[in-house]
Amino acid sequence: MAAPNAVSYACADGTRLKVVFSLVQNGPGSVKLKFAGTAPETILPQVISADGGRYSKGMLEFWIRGRNATLTRQGKATTCKVR
Repeated sequence: MAAPNAVSYACADGTRLKVVFSLVQNGPGSVKLKFAGTAPETILPQVISADGGRYSKGMLEFWIRGRNATLTRQGKATTCKVR
């Protein structure tokens, strides 16, 4: 397994989060989302994407394209940028 890579994001709706990307050599990766001001972390598995890296579980999705991302929670999407 490759070393994790942590990136901080600021979103248009005011959400701030730290994302730790964990890449696996033989299969899909995952991300760990840590939202500012909340204790639990959420792990999302990587899912198929035609463009960028997409991670999803239930009603939570984090989709990155370059230095930008879209965070969708409970059907509401916001754009995020690397801080």
